[in-house]
Amino acid sequence: MVETDDDVSASAGSGVAIAATLLVFGIVIHILRPHGMRVQASCCTFIASLVATQLMMKQLSSPPLNYRFPASVTALHFLSVWTFCAVYWAWQGDTGKCTMGSIGSGQRYIATILPIALSLPLSVVLNNNAMIYVGASVNAVIGTLAPVSTALLQQLFGRSLAGLSWVGIMFACIGALII
Repeated sequence: MVETDDDVSASAGSGVAIAATLLVFGIVIHILRPHGMRVQASCCTFIASLVATQLMMKQLSSPPLNYRFPASVTALHFLSVWTFCAVYWAWQGDTGKCTMGSIGSGQRYIATILPIALSLPLSVVLNNNAMIYVGASVNAVIGTLAPVSTALLQQLFGRSLAGLSWVGIMFACIGALII
């Protein structure tokens, strides 16, 4: 069997993708080394699960399946996470953390949890919906820019970020460029 230019190009592309993936995980492990192997493994698992979820959503919304209800996938996703957390806290014997009172006062809950509880599901639904129309890589670039827009909106509304936070925003921009 003769290898064509397309085969060589695909092999080179796969090699570059594998090298880039290993480099990203290596950097994450290096940055988190003071926190121990458990944190390193948890972070790498989280990153891998995010990527796997995005790719699965893309497969689900592409032919031949053409699934057109990304909000139901999001609802199942959030219900699964909530169930996992509830089971975890029950296993730890601390079911009090499953109540709204665990965060403190109602005012604190409204100020800290409610904005996230309202905006995160919307963000995930829109992200999943975007997978119907654009490729996974373009969607990842747009998603990577979410911290940038969040930081800019926060600045616009009078809240400021620490200097080190802006370094993180810079890395998000660099990550978007690499993708």
